[in-house]
Amino acid sequence: MKSAVPVILAFWIAAAGGAAGAPLKCTDVGAEPARLLHIDFDAMREAYVGKYFLYQLDKPEMHSNMVAFQSIFSFDPREQLHGMTIYTASSTPNDNVVITYADFEPGHLVKLIASGEAAFAVTNNQHVIYSWIDKNKKSGARNYAAILDGRLIAGNAQQSVIDALAVVDGSAPSFSPQKAAREFDTPGATNFVLACAQNLEFLESDSKMALLKSSKRVKLQASESDEVLKATLTVDAGDEQTARQMSLVAQSLITALSLQKENPRAAKLAGGMTVQLEATGFRVDIAVSSEDAMAALKAYTQKIPPKPGG
Repeated sequence: MKSAVPVILAFWIAAAGGAAGAPLKCTDVGAEPARLLHIDFDAMREAYVGKYFLYQLDKPEMHSNMVAFQSIFSFDPREQLHGMTIYTASSTPNDNVVITYADFEPGHLVKLIASGEAAFAVTNNQHVIYSWIDKNKKSGARNYAAILDGRLIAGNAQQSVIDALAVVDGSAPSFSPQKAAREFDTPGATNFVLACAQNLEFLESDSKMALLKSSKRVKLQASESDEVLKATLTVDAGDEQTARQMSLVAQSLITALSLQKENPRAAKLAGGMTVQLEATGFRVDIAVSSEDAMAALKAYTQKIPPKPGG
Protein backbone atom coordinates (compact mmCIF):
# COMPACT_ATOMS: atom_id res chain seq x y z
CA MET A 1 0.00 0.00 0.00
CA LYS A 2 3.06 2.24 0.30
CA SER A 3 3.01 3.13 -3.40
CA ALA A 4 -0.57 4.37 -3.12
CA VAL A 5 0.12 6.87 -0.32
CA PRO A 6 0.96 9.84 -2.62
CA VAL A 7 -2.24 9.18 -4.56
CA ILE A 8 -4.28 9.15 -1.34
CA LEU A 9 -2.78 12.43 -0.17
CA ALA A 10 -3.26 14.08 -3.55
CA PHE A 11 -6.94 13.17 -3.71
CA TRP A 12 -7.44 14.01 -0.02
CA ILE A 13 -6.13 17.53 -0.57
CA ALA A 14 -8.23 17.80 -3.71
CA ALA A 15 -11.45 16.75 -1.95
CA ALA A 16 -13.79 19.37 -0.51
CA GLY A 17 -17.18 20.83 -1.35
CA GLY A 18 -20.19 18.51 -1.97
CA ALA A 19 -22.88 16.41 -0.30
CA ALA A 20 -24.25 12.85 -0.11
CA GLY A 21 -21.84 10.19 1.12
CA ALA A 22 -19.58 7.39 -0.12
CA PRO A 23 -19.23 4.93 2.77
CA LEU A 24 -17.28 1.71 2.44
CA LYS A 25 -18.88 -0.57 -0.17
CA CYS A 26 -18.19 -4.02 1.25
CA THR A 27 -19.28 -5.81 -1.92
CA ASP A 28 -16.39 -4.18 -3.81
CA VAL A 29 -13.72 -5.49 -1.41
CA GLY A 30 -12.21 -8.98 -1.36
CA ALA A 31 -13.37 -11.30 1.42
CA GLU A 32 -10.16 -11.39 3.47
CA PRO A 33 -8.24 -8.14 3.00
CA ALA A 34 -4.86 -8.10 4.72
CA ARG A 35 -4.95 -4.32 4.53
CA LEU A 36 -7.86 -1.99 3.89
CA LEU A 37 -8.18 1.79 3.67
CA HIS A 38 -11.32 3.68 2.76
CA ILE A 39 -11.67 7.45 2.45
CA ASP A 40 -15.16 8.91 2.10
CA PHE A 41 -14.51 12.25 0.42
CA ASP A 42 -18.20 13.15 0.33
CA ALA A 43 -18.45 12.83 4.12
CA MET A 44 -15.21 14.76 4.50
CA ARG A 45 -16.63 17.64 2.49
CA GLU A 46 -19.29 18.13 5.14
CA ALA A 47 -16.64 18.41 7.86
CA TYR A 48 -14.40 21.28 8.90
CA VAL A 49 -11.47 19.25 7.59
CA GLY A 50 -12.86 19.20 4.05
CA LYS A 51 -13.86 22.85 4.14
CA TYR A 52 -10.33 23.73 5.25
CA PHE A 53 -8.85 22.01 2.20
CA LEU A 54 -11.44 23.68 -0.04
CA TYR A 55 -10.29 27.03 1.33
CA GLN A 56 -6.71 26.12 0.48
CA LEU A 57 -7.71 25.17 -3.08
CA ASP A 58 -9.53 28.47 -3.55
CA LYS A 59 -6.32 30.42 -3.04
CA PRO A 60 -5.00 32.14 -6.21
CA GLU A 61 -1.75 30.17 -6.20
CA MET A 62 -3.70 26.90 -6.49
CA HIS A 63 -6.01 28.04 -9.29
CA SER A 64 -3.69 27.09 -12.17
CA ASN A 65 -3.15 23.63 -10.67
CA MET A 66 -6.87 22.98 -10.49
CA VAL A 67 -7.41 24.24 -14.05
CA ALA A 68 -4.62 21.97 -15.28
CA PHE A 69 -6.06 18.95 -13.45
CA GLN A 70 -9.54 19.51 -14.87
CA SER A 71 -8.22 20.04 -18.39
CA ILE A 72 -6.36 16.71 -18.26
CA PHE A 73 -8.88 14.50 -16.43
CA SER A 74 -12.09 16.30 -17.42
CA PHE A 75 -13.65 16.29 -13.93
CA ASP A 76 -13.50 18.48 -10.85
CA PRO A 77 -12.21 16.48 -7.85
CA ARG A 78 -13.57 19.10 -5.46
CA GLU A 79 -17.11 18.05 -6.34
CA GLN A 80 -16.98 14.86 -8.40
CA LEU A 81 -14.59 12.67 -6.41
CA HIS A 82 -16.68 10.64 -3.95
CA GLY A 83 -14.51 7.96 -2.38
CA MET A 84 -11.45 5.77 -2.60
CA THR A 85 -10.88 2.23 -1.33
CA ILE A 86 -7.48 0.58 -1.27
CA TYR A 87 -7.11 -3.03 -0.21
CA THR A 88 -4.54 -5.78 -0.33
CA ALA A 89 -6.02 -9.17 -1.07
CA SER A 90 -3.07 -11.07 0.41
CA SER A 91 -0.11 -10.49 2.69
CA THR A 92 2.03 -9.46 -0.29
CA PRO A 93 2.70 -5.72 0.08
CA ASN A 94 2.60 -5.09 -3.68
CA ASP A 95 -0.74 -6.81 -4.30
CA ASN A 96 -2.85 -3.65 -4.07
CA VAL A 97 -6.21 -2.76 -5.56
CA VAL A 98 -7.26 0.90 -5.72
CA ILE A 99 -10.92 1.67 -6.41
CA THR A 100 -11.71 5.32 -7.12
CA TYR A 101 -15.36 6.41 -7.12
CA ALA A 102 -15.89 9.57 -9.18
CA ASP A 103 -18.09 11.22 -11.82
CA PHE A 104 -15.50 10.89 -14.55
CA GLU A 105 -16.10 10.49 -18.27
CA PRO A 106 -15.12 6.90 -19.18
CA GLY A 107 -14.34 7.72 -22.80
CA HIS A 108 -11.98 10.50 -21.81
CA LEU A 109 -10.14 8.25 -19.36
CA VAL A 110 -9.75 5.57 -22.02
CA LYS A 111 -8.18 8.12 -24.38
CA LEU A 112 -5.75 9.20 -21.66
CA ILE A 113 -4.76 5.61 -20.93
CA ALA A 114 -4.43 4.77 -24.63
CA SER A 115 -1.99 7.67 -25.03
CA GLY A 116 0.27 6.24 -22.31
CA GLU A 117 3.58 4.60 -23.06
CA ALA A 118 3.32 1.05 -24.47
CA ALA A 119 -0.41 0.99 -23.75
CA PHE A 120 -2.58 -2.00 -24.61
CA ALA A 121 -5.93 -3.51 -23.67
CA VAL A 122 -7.11 -7.06 -23.05
CA THR A 123 -10.60 -8.48 -22.55
CA ASN A 124 -11.45 -10.62 -19.54
CA ASN A 125 -15.01 -11.92 -19.60
CA GLN A 126 -17.07 -8.81 -20.41
CA HIS A 127 -14.48 -6.37 -19.00
CA VAL A 128 -11.68 -4.49 -20.72
CA ILE A 129 -8.45 -4.16 -18.74
CA TYR A 130 -6.08 -1.40 -19.83
CA SER A 131 -2.35 -1.30 -19.20
CA TRP A 132 0.38 1.31 -19.63
CA ILE A 133 3.87 2.07 -18.36
CA ASP A 134 4.14 4.71 -15.67
CA LYS A 135 6.99 6.99 -16.77
CA ASN A 136 6.92 8.71 -13.37
CA LYS A 137 8.22 5.55 -11.71
CA LYS A 138 11.93 4.85 -11.97
CA SER A 139 11.21 1.14 -12.28
CA GLY A 140 9.02 1.73 -15.32
CA ALA A 141 6.35 -0.45 -13.73
CA ARG A 142 3.12 -1.20 -15.54
CA ASN A 143 -0.27 -0.06 -14.34
CA TYR A 144 -3.49 -1.99 -14.94
CA ALA A 145 -7.01 -0.59 -14.71
CA ALA A 146 -10.64 -1.21 -15.62
CA ILE A 147 -13.54 1.22 -15.72
CA LEU A 148 -16.87 0.02 -14.37
CA ASP A 149 -19.98 1.99 -13.35
CA GLY A 150 -18.34 5.08 -11.86
CA ARG A 151 -15.37 3.13 -10.59
CA LEU A 152 -11.77 3.15 -11.74
CA ILE A 153 -10.33 -0.18 -10.54
CA ALA A 154 -6.53 -0.16 -10.67
CA GLY A 155 -3.83 -2.58 -9.58
CA ASN A 156 -0.14 -3.34 -9.69
CA ALA A 157 -0.76 -6.54 -11.63
CA GLN A 158 -3.25 -7.70 -14.22
CA GLN A 159 -4.36 -10.59 -12.01
CA SER A 160 -5.13 -8.18 -9.18
CA VAL A 161 -7.56 -6.29 -11.40
CA ILE A 162 -9.10 -9.55 -12.70
CA ASP A 163 -9.66 -10.74 -9.13
CA ALA A 164 -11.10 -7.36 -8.10
CA LEU A 165 -13.55 -7.39 -11.02
CA ALA A 166 -14.69 -10.87 -9.99
CA VAL A 167 -15.50 -9.50 -6.52
CA VAL A 168 -17.44 -6.55 -7.94
CA ASP A 169 -19.35 -8.87 -10.30
CA GLY A 170 -20.28 -11.14 -7.40
CA SER A 171 -18.52 -14.20 -8.80
CA ALA A 172 -15.93 -14.10 -5.98
CA PRO A 173 -16.60 -13.64 -2.24
CA SER A 174 -16.55 -10.13 -0.81
CA PHE A 175 -15.94 -8.48 2.56
CA SER A 176 -19.14 -9.10 4.52
CA PRO A 177 -21.00 -6.19 6.19
CA GLN A 178 -21.11 -8.29 9.38
CA LYS A 179 -17.32 -8.56 9.43
CA ALA A 180 -17.00 -4.84 8.70
CA ALA A 181 -19.28 -4.11 11.66
CA ARG A 182 -17.05 -6.24 13.89
CA GLU A 183 -13.90 -4.69 12.50
CA PHE A 184 -15.10 -1.10 12.92
CA ASP A 185 -17.31 -0.05 15.81
CA THR A 186 -19.37 2.33 13.70
CA PRO A 187 -18.66 1.79 9.98
CA GLY A 188 -21.41 4.22 8.90
CA ALA A 189 -21.28 7.32 6.73
CA THR A 190 -20.03 9.59 9.54
CA ASN A 191 -16.57 8.03 9.33
CA PHE A 192 -14.55 9.56 6.54
CA VAL A 193 -11.55 7.31 7.18
CA LEU A 194 -11.60 3.58 7.92
CA ALA A 195 -8.46 1.45 7.92
CA CYS A 196 -7.24 -1.90 9.18
CA ALA A 197 -4.05 -3.82 8.54
CA GLN A 198 -2.04 -6.83 9.54
CA ASN A 199 1.50 -7.71 8.49
CA LEU A 200 2.78 -4.13 8.54
CA GLU A 201 6.15 -4.85 6.96
CA PHE A 202 5.35 -2.37 4.20
CA LEU A 203 5.84 0.55 6.61
CA GLU A 204 9.03 2.58 6.59
CA SER A 205 11.80 1.44 8.91
CA ASP A 206 12.25 4.74 10.76
CA SER A 207 11.69 5.02 14.50
CA LYS A 208 8.31 6.76 14.11
CA MET A 209 6.88 3.66 12.45
CA ALA A 210 8.54 1.07 14.71
CA LEU A 211 5.60 1.02 17.15
CA LEU A 212 3.03 0.17 14.47
CA LYS A 213 5.33 -2.04 12.41
CA SER A 214 5.79 -4.51 15.27
CA SER A 215 2.02 -4.78 15.83
CA LYS A 216 -0.06 -7.81 14.90
CA ARG A 217 -3.00 -5.74 13.71
CA VAL A 218 -3.97 -2.07 13.63
CA LYS A 219 -7.34 -0.38 13.11
CA LEU A 220 -8.17 3.29 12.58
CA GLN A 221 -11.38 5.19 12.12
CA ALA A 222 -11.90 8.96 12.00
CA SER A 223 -14.94 11.21 11.89
CA GLU A 224 -16.02 14.72 12.82
CA SER A 225 -18.94 16.06 14.81
CA ASP A 226 -19.61 19.71 15.70
CA GLU A 227 -16.13 20.64 14.43
CA VAL A 228 -14.50 18.12 16.76
CA LEU A 229 -12.19 15.66 15.03
CA LYS A 230 -12.55 12.19 16.52
CA ALA A 231 -10.33 9.21 15.82
CA THR A 232 -9.60 5.84 17.40
CA LEU A 233 -6.42 3.88 16.79
CA THR A 234 -6.59 0.29 18.05
CA VAL A 235 -3.41 -1.78 18.18
CA ASP A 236 -3.22 -5.54 18.78
CA ALA A 237 0.27 -6.19 20.15
CA GLY A 238 -0.19 -9.96 20.41
CA ASP A 239 0.28 -10.40 24.18
CA GLU A 240 -0.29 -8.51 27.43
CA GLN A 241 3.35 -7.69 28.19
CA THR A 242 4.06 -6.28 24.74
CA ALA A 243 0.80 -4.36 24.86
CA ARG A 244 1.79 -2.74 28.14
CA GLN A 245 5.21 -1.75 26.79
CA MET A 246 3.73 -0.34 23.59
CA SER A 247 1.06 1.62 25.45
CA LEU A 248 3.79 3.22 27.56
CA VAL A 249 5.62 4.24 24.41
CA ALA A 250 2.41 5.71 23.00
CA GLN A 251 1.82 7.65 26.20
CA SER A 252 5.39 8.99 26.15
CA LEU A 253 4.89 10.24 22.59
CA ILE A 254 1.75 12.09 23.66
CA THR A 255 3.62 13.59 26.62
CA ALA A 256 6.42 14.76 24.32
CA LEU A 257 3.81 16.35 22.06
CA SER A 258 2.33 18.23 24.99
CA LEU A 259 5.74 19.72 25.83
CA GLN A 260 6.32 21.38 22.46
CA LYS A 261 6.39 25.00 23.60
CA GLU A 262 7.15 26.28 20.11
CA ASN A 263 3.89 24.72 18.87
CA PRO A 264 1.05 25.43 21.34
CA ARG A 265 -1.45 23.78 19.00
CA ALA A 266 0.41 20.50 19.50
CA ALA A 267 -0.13 20.75 23.24
CA LYS A 268 -3.86 21.16 22.61
CA LEU A 269 -3.85 18.04 20.48
CA ALA A 270 -2.06 16.08 23.18
CA GLY A 271 -4.70 17.19 25.67
CA GLY A 272 -7.34 15.48 23.58
CA MET A 273 -5.54 12.12 23.41
CA THR A 274 -5.94 9.23 25.82
CA VAL A 275 -4.31 5.79 25.92
CA GLN A 276 -6.23 2.79 27.23
CA LEU A 277 -4.63 -0.61 27.83
CA GLU A 278 -6.62 -3.63 26.62
CA ALA A 279 -6.17 -7.41 26.88
CA THR A 280 -3.44 -7.91 24.28
CA GLY A 281 -3.27 -4.38 22.92
CA PHE A 282 -4.16 -0.77 23.50
CA ARG A 283 -6.20 2.01 21.95
CA VAL A 284 -5.59 5.70 21.48
CA ASP A 285 -8.71 7.88 21.44
CA ILE A 286 -8.48 11.37 20.00
CA ALA A 287 -11.08 14.13 20.34
CA VAL A 288 -9.71 17.54 19.41
CA SER A 289 -10.89 20.73 17.81
CA SER A 290 -10.78 20.38 14.04
CA GLU A 291 -9.40 23.90 13.80
CA ASP A 292 -6.54 23.03 16.17
CA ALA A 293 -5.84 19.82 14.25
CA MET A 294 -5.57 21.64 10.91
CA ALA A 295 -3.42 24.39 12.45
CA ALA A 296 -1.08 21.79 13.91
CA LEU A 297 -0.91 20.00 10.54
CA LYS A 298 -0.06 23.27 8.82
CA ALA A 299 2.67 24.02 11.36
CA TYR A 300 4.10 20.52 10.93
CA THR A 301 4.16 20.60 7.12
CA GLN A 302 5.88 23.98 7.13
CA LYS A 303 8.75 22.40 9.11
CA ILE A 304 9.26 19.56 6.62
CA PRO A 305 12.34 20.33 4.48
CA PRO A 306 11.91 19.97 0.72
CA LYS A 307 13.20 16.77 -0.87
CA PRO A 308 16.49 17.02 -2.78
CA GLY A 309 15.76 18.16 -6.29
CA GLY A 310 12.14 18.89 -5.36
